[in-house]
Amino acid sequence: EVDNKIIAVPTKDPRFVDIKSLADLPEHFTKEIQNFFETYKVLQKKEVVVQGFEDVARAHKELEDTRAAYAAEAK
Repeated sequence: EVDNKIIAVPTKDPRFVDIKSLADLPEHFTKEIQNFFETYKVLQKKEVVVQGFEDVARAHKELEDTRAAYAAEAK
């Protein structure tokens, strides 16, 4: 079962003013995110496989696809 995630930062928060893409995040931060998603369903006895991270364009496409699927379902 695919369950894509999007990493987002608050645009008005000065701590994230320089974060525009995944490449702008510290390497250790992305490792922490990956570790979280690899382990957050352990108590449910579900295995999660993180297949990597993609760029901003892919996140926008995911949002567009999700909106379109929701609109089609709402009809």
